[in-house]
Amino acid sequence: MRIFIFCLITVITSLSVSQESLARLSPSQEIKMEKAKAKIMDMLDRSKTLDPEEDYKFRTEGILPKCQKDFEYELGLCHKKCPEGTKGVGTACYKVCKKGFKDLGFACYKKGKLRKKKSYKRERSFQLRGSCPQGEKKIAGFCYEKCKDNYKGVGKTCYKKCDSNSVNLGLFCKTKAKKYFKKKITRRTETPIYKGITKPKKIKYITDPKGRSLILHGVNSSNTSKSHPEFMSWVKEKDVIQETKVFGMNAVRLLIFWAAVEPQKGVYDEAYLEKVAKRVKWYSDNGAWVVLDMHQDIYGYAVGGNGAPGWATDVGRYTKLKNKKITKYLPEKLKHLWWLNYLNPAVTTAFKRFWNYKKYPYLQDHYIGAWKKVVEKFKNHPGVLGYDLMNEPHSSNFTRSFEKKSVGPMYKRLIKGIREVDQEKWIFFEPRSFGVNFGFRSHLKKVHDARKGEARLAYAPHIYPILLHENISYNSLDRKNVSMWSHARTKEIERHEAPLWVGEFGGNEDIPGFEKYLEEALNMFDYMGGSWMWWSNAPTKGHWGLVDWHGNENKKLHYLVRTYPRAVAGYPLGHSFDVHTGKFILKFKTKNGVQGPTEIFIPKRHYPHGHDIKIYGDKGVKKEWDEESQILYLYTKKSSNPYTVVITRKE
Repeated sequence: MRIFIFCLITVITSLSVSQESLARLSPSQEIKMEKAKAKIMDMLDRSKTLDPEEDYKFRTEGILPKCQKDFEYELGLCHKKCPEGTKGVGTACYKVCKKGFKDLGFACYKKGKLRKKKSYKRERSFQLRGSCPQGEKKIAGFCYEKCKDNYKGVGKTCYKKCDSNSVNLGLFCKTKAKKYFKKKITRRTETPIYKGITKPKKIKYITDPKGRSLILHGVNSSNTSKSHPEFMSWVKEKDVIQETKVFGMNAVRLLIFWAAVEPQKGVYDEAYLEKVAKRVKWYSDNGAWVVLDMHQDIYGYAVGGNGAPGWATDVGRYTKLKNKKITKYLPEKLKHLWWLNYLNPAVTTAFKRFWNYKKYPYLQDHYIGAWKKVVEKFKNHPGVLGYDLMNEPHSSNFTRSFEKKSVGPMYKRLIKGIREVDQEKWIFFEPRSFGVNFGFRSHLKKVHDARKGEARLAYAPHIYPILLHENISYNSLDRKNVSMWSHARTKEIERHEAPLWVGEFGGNEDIPGFEKYLEEALNMFDYMGGSWMWWSNAPTKGHWGLVDWHGNENKKLHYLVRTYPRAVAGYPLGHSFDVHTGKFILKFKTKNGVQGPTEIFIPKRHYPHGHDIKIYGDKGVKKEWDEESQILYLYTKKSSNPYTVVITRKE
C-alpha cells in the first residue's frame, strides 16, 4: 500500500516537472495545477483510509449481507431455518412432498401411470340363423361366450375393466393424476445483522416495448475500435453468436465516436453509420439489445485520446502538447497508467473549452448535432434500446460544481435535442468518472427527461476499485471502495428516480482475489436490481478479455455466465444466483398491461445433470424450454400474489 501511495506521489511530481519542460505555465495556471493535484491526492487518500476495525470487518465479513445464527439469507432478508421435513422459500416453510410425488413448488403432483389391460380369448361359434345357446351372445353372426365378471368383451377378446381410480383408454387403463397443495408454515423473518452494501427502497427497471422489466447482462464492444482506422470493433457475427447464445448476454454497449460520425465540421459520415448498423443487426438478430455509446477517453484523437474530432479540439496555446503522452515521461513501471494523460494541459484545456458553453457554444452544439444524426439513423430500429450520452465525463475541475454547472446543463441541452428526434428510446446518462468510479459521491443534480409521459432515463455509472484497477490484489481496501460505491449509487438512483445500468465494470482475472471480487460485485448488482456491461469483449489470454483470439474461454466466464432473468413479465421483487450451488431465485409480481413471457437464461455449464424448477404462487404457469438458447419461458396469469421461481441443480 505504501508503495502504491509513493508511486502516485512520484507520478504527480514527475508530471509537474515534465509539463514545465514542455510548456511554461503562468502563475495562475500553476496554482490551479497544484490545487488539482491536491484534490486528487486527497481523494485517493480518503479512498484508501482504513482503520484496523474496518480492515477486520471487510476482510472477514466481506460486503454481502450476513444473517444471525440459525437464519438463512434470501433476497435481502434473513429467515429462520425451517424444521425437518420442510423447505423454506421466502417467509414460509413448505412441507416436503410425499414419496413418489413431484415437487412443483406450491403443490405436489403424481403423474398417472399407463398400464395394459389384462385379457383372454373366449370361445365363439358361427350361427347364421336363430339365437345363440344359453350363456352366449350373438355379435355379427357369431356366438361368443360371456366374459368373466369385471371383464368386458370386444370381439373374441375379453378385457379387464379399469378400476374407479383409472381412466379407460381402450386397450389401456391410466391411473388418475394426483395433486395436492403443500401445507405452509410462516417462519420468522428479520433484517441482516451485517451488510456492507445497500439498495434503493424502490428499484426501477428498464422496460421493453412489451412492458417487461429488463435485466441486462452484456459486454462493451469494444476498446479495439478506439484505434481501428474505421472505428470498428474486432467482432464478427460468429463472435456475437458466442456472446449471446453461449454466454447468454442480452445486451451490448456498442462504442461509437464523434470523430467518426462528424469527421469534418458539419459533415457526417453516412458510410460509418451503415457499418455501425451492420453490427447492430448482428446483435439484435441474436436477441441482444444495443445501447449506442458516444465514447471518449482523454477527450479526442488530436490530443492522444479518442472521441472528439481534431477540428473540435481547441487546446488554446498548448498546440505543442497535442498528441504528447504525459506517461512518456514517467518511470517505466508507471507508463501503463494511461489515465494520467488527462493531466496534459492540452487535454485539460480542450475539456475546459468544451464545457464552457457560454464562450464556445459551437462545440456542444456540434456534439448534439452529431448525436441527432445518430438518433435519426437508429430511432426506428427495434433492436436499439437507447443512447449513452457520453462516456465518463471529465474535467480538471475536481469540485462538485463540475457536475452541477457543466455536465447537468449539457445533458439538459442534449436530451432536449435527442427528444426532438426520438421520443421512445431510453437515454443513459453517466456521472463524472474520477472519484465516482472508486465509490465517491456524484453531485449531479436530478436529470430530467424532455419526452412526453413517463421518463425513460437510466443511470449509468461505472465501477473500478482503485487498487484492483491497477493490478493490485483484491483486499479489504477495495472492498471498502465497493461498499462505498453501493451506498453512494443507491442515494443517486433514488435522487434521479432511474434504473441502474452499470455501463462498465471489469478487471484482470490474473490478479489474486479477482474471482472473489467478481462474485461479490455480481451479487451486489443483483441485490441492487442493476444491469451491467463487462469491459470489454476484446480478446486476451486471461487479463480483461472474455476469450482469447481463438475464441477459447477465460476463467472469468464461470462467474459472468450466470442464471438470470433477462425479461420479467411484471415487477421483480428480487433475484439472486449462487455460483457455487447453482441455486437461483426470482420473486416477482405481475403487472397490468405487460405482454410476453418471463425469460430466464439457465446456462447448462452450471447444471451438468440438468435443473429442477419449482414455482410458488398461483397455479396455471406454462413453461417452455429452448435448448439452443438456454432460455426458459414462463407464461403467467395476472395474480394478486407474487410468484417465486426456484431453480436448482439435479444431482
